Amino acid sequence: MNSETLRRRSALIQTIARAAFAGVQWREVFSGVMSEQNINPQEVEEEIAQKHKKGFGRFTPEEVSKLDDYINEWIDIVKDTDPSATAPQELTNRIQPIVNSVYKDIFNISSPPTIVLCQSPAKFATYLKVLIEEKGESAIYSSAEYQKLARQVLSDFTADEQKRFLAPLKNEFSQLTTKQGSLLRGKALNYRMLEHAMQELYGEVKNQTTTILGTDASDYFDEGWYYRFEAIRRRLGTIFDIDFHFAGPESNPFWRGLERLMSPTSSFNRETWGFWQGYFILGAGFLMEHMSERGTYTESCKRELQQWLRLFKLAPWYSFFENVCLVGMYPVELFLDEQLRLSNRSGAAVTFADGWRLWAIEGNRVPRRLIEEPDSITIDEIKEADNVHIRRIMIEIYGTSRYLEDSDSRMIHEDEYGQLYQREIPGDEPITMVCVKNSTMEADGTFRRYFLRVPPDMTTAKEAVAWTFGMQSEEYNPDVET
Repeated sequence: MNSETLRRRSALIQTIARAAFAGVQWREVFSGVMSEQNINPQEVEEEIAQKHKKGFGRFTPEEVSKLDDYINEWIDIVKDTDPSATAPQELTNRIQPIVNSVYKDIFNISSPPTIVLCQSPAKFATYLKVLIEEKGESAIYSSAEYQKLARQVLSDFTADEQKRFLAPLKNEFSQLTTKQGSLLRGKALNYRMLEHAMQELYGEVKNQTTTILGTDASDYFDEGWYYRFEAIRRRLGTIFDIDFHFAGPESNPFWRGLERLMSPTSSFNRETWGFWQGYFILGAGFLMEHMSERGTYTESCKRELQQWLRLFKLAPWYSFFENVCLVGMYPVELFLDEQLRLSNRSGAAVTFADGWRLWAIEGNRVPRRLIEEPDSITIDEIKEADNVHIRRIMIEIYGTSRYLEDSDSRMIHEDEYGQLYQREIPGDEPITMVCVKNSTMEADGTFRRYFLRVPPDMTTAKEAVAWTFGMQSEEYNPDVET
């Protein structure tokens, strides 16, 4: 194998191992791509076994079992989408005293901020747009991006749905303006929060964890805990990753997936402090709550860890201003595919308490029309799709064989076994299909044609037909046509 092939195999094994930690049935889900890359399941099992031990060399089997139970408890919190679990006012009452302590301890602000519940990311974006309009470009660091997002988040709603969504938000903002006047927002504090959490708090936690475990805390957090957190990351992070793509161009693979969301340059990250950014807090929380006999954190460190653990149980993200704290809530309904990506082919993939929804397939946000009016898709729209993943989905919904017939595909070979067609796809592998004719006549006297998808390196129709039977071209010599 050349170096590039080895690199791809290694990266794929790592991806499958991460999926396994999330609870994905990796043998079934990745069987096709494992076969293509000649990856033996034993190779993946060995990688998973190594990751299970990484960072936990000083843990007993009983402690590792406790760790798995602890993670499962948090998974239940993250995926609990019961909208009746906590009423808005009750949630505000539970969050308020904890946030008050955060303001006093970290920002040295004694006046309690007003808690504003953002039932959805759309409300958060629209709310910040209103603040920008009131306070100007200095309102937040990423004002231009959020003005753009606020225009986009409601694009899939009808005019009536937009009115019903925006009316409560504007009413709430009006009430806050009446109550607080020009002091509505105050200075943005998110930069200070991120600086404190990722430098000061994380630094303290790592140093003290090293003492508690008697080994480098990086092995625990950056190796062991990183993989254990994957189950939570996939269920929670995908919701926000799908709608806050401001960090870089989609064409750059570095910005795809969670890495794009986790990047400190992300505009969403600059304006919020979230569960997915502070994943180390859960790792420290386990040591604090279940392994105190090995050692303990200082009282000030324990106090802050406990505050954030309580807050993350109540809501996944927070945005801080001097007089207002915006709180993002968990969704009330979401659909995930077998790889734990947002995906629903018959309706919205995620719904929030305020009624905002987004539509997604295989972790890619798609227009509402693609789900509810699939017959309206046109060849030109498929051609104009910039995102290669979205284009694949559109072709699949349109119908691959139908797309091949309706688009500018070309026949590259023909013999007695069929016709081999190919359609070039910008930025992706070409669609290659072999067209075969059923030898049995239909009731109307016609013979039905079938298009079968084959790998793009097929060169003859016979080779392509043979491939569909798992055979080489020279092996395929049928005695009877069916």
